[in-house]
Amino acid sequence: MGLQKCGECKKKMKWSQIYKSLLLSYRPIKCSHCGTEFRVNFASRVLIGLLISLPLLVILVPYAKNQSFTIPFTVTVGLVYGLLISLIFPYLVKYEPK
Repeated sequence: MGLQKCGECKKKMKWSQIYKSLLLSYRPIKCSHCGTEFRVNFASRVLIGLLISLPLLVILVPYAKNQSFTIPFTVTVGLVYGLLISLIFPYLVKYEPK
């Protein structure tokens, strides 16, 4: 686990560049050194979707119903979870040359 390197020049991609790409609907990114363009592969998109939705559906929703949490509290917990888990996405996502 670590930030991906460019397949051409072996320069490590920047965390901020990858995170921005993910926030902007998986936009392609270019290597700042050699200019090679990369896009997020399909398996990474599925992984991100599962890491966001599965814990919320399996843990938070049933637990919130049993504990009588209010809707604003449940939504806030879900948003905080989503934000925190998204901070590790640049280390998990894999890019492939376009």
